[in-house]
Amino acid sequence: MAKLDLNRVPMPKQEPLVRAKNFNEVALGYSEEQALYEA
Repeated sequence: MAKLDLNRVPMPKQEPLVRAKNFNEVALGYSEEQALYEA
C-alpha cells in the first residue's frame, strides 16, 4: 500500500492585530504555487 503525504500547506491568515481593525476575510488563500502543492 502506498504511503500518503500528509504534509499540508498551512492557510495564510491575517495577523490578529490587523484583523482586529477590519472586517476582511481572515484566511488569505493560497498562492498558485501553494495550491499546486496542495492538489
